[in-house]
Amino acid sequence: MRARMTAVGIAAVIAGAHAGPANAADEVIATVAKPTTVDAARGHAVWSAWDPAINGYRLMQYTRRGEVLPVRIPPNPVPFDIDLGRDPFGGTMAVFSRCERPPLDTFALNGRRGCDLYDVRLSGTGQVKLRSASSPGADEYWPTVWGGRIAFTRTYRARGTVNRRYLYWRAFRGTGPSHRLRRGPDDGVPEQLDMRGRRVTYLWRFEFGAQVRVADTGGGGRAVVRIPGSGAASHDLFGQGPTLGGGVVNWMLADSNPTASEIRHVGLDGRGHQRATTRVEAAGGLATTGFSHDGATSWYVKAVAGGFEIHRATGLQYEPAPPPEL
Repeated sequence: MRARMTAVGIAAVIAGAHAGPANAADEVIATVAKPTTVDAARGHAVWSAWDPAINGYRLMQYTRRGEVLPVRIPPNPVPFDIDLGRDPFGGTMAVFSRCERPPLDTFALNGRRGCDLYDVRLSGTGQVKLRSASSPGADEYWPTVWGGRIAFTRTYRARGTVNRRYLYWRAFRGTGPSHRLRRGPDDGVPEQLDMRGRRVTYLWRFEFGAQVRVADTGGGGRAVVRIPGSGAASHDLFGQGPTLGGGVVNWMLADSNPTASEIRHVGLDGRGHQRATTRVEAAGGLATTGFSHDGATSWYVKAVAGGFEIHRATGLQYEPAPPPEL
């Protein structure tokens, strides 16, 4: 099973149409059959791998030793909304949700899906339900953990035509209250959360377009990137995997036409947009389906013929870039 699930060869490639800087390196760490996100922290990375033998997704990890191994928890019928972070004791843990009726898209969360939060130690086995962060009558999803705090989305049943989609943070342990984080406009949904210290970054997605936002546990928050969208446009722009680190928000900008993605970062004040000097390109659809950043390493999921590749890129160089525009 392990050989079939890893099924990888380490290959040095440079992402994009142009040759990158001499010190840049881009490795294919694994291949998977279906789209997935990826998350990375503290030298580890995790993603979902479709296994037709069980008709579900297994959670996979890249270890600090450079191994690709399954995380020893039950599979999921949809890709895991997984996040890695520092646990309250200084180790590394993963948090994710499980749902009685798993949604195919974040917009489908409506307080009726039975979604609760769980954690798992990457070196251990089994999962533990986070009862203090999971509530009856609501869907908890897209959790993120750092130290003694956890943040997550919570969607209640709508009141008439008014959707109730919020973000919360709370102490990881104990029975204290959960606190709301500042969110985006009413017509969006929060997803792909990432926490470092007292800050949380996330994607606030609309039917067309999105915002990359930052909120803090003290009640502040703002949009640092506005990704335009229009149903009449000849192409669509997508944000992927906002990640805090180095005083910036790292994220991926994916364009449907041309099919290319850019690794970007922006200051916490929304200024100083920059992009990597190499792009990720594909033949059609979207070039990437997921992104995460860990220290000096970027991780992304690239669409290729017949599947998707998990990439690990280091040594990238950056240049000034305009804000996203159609």
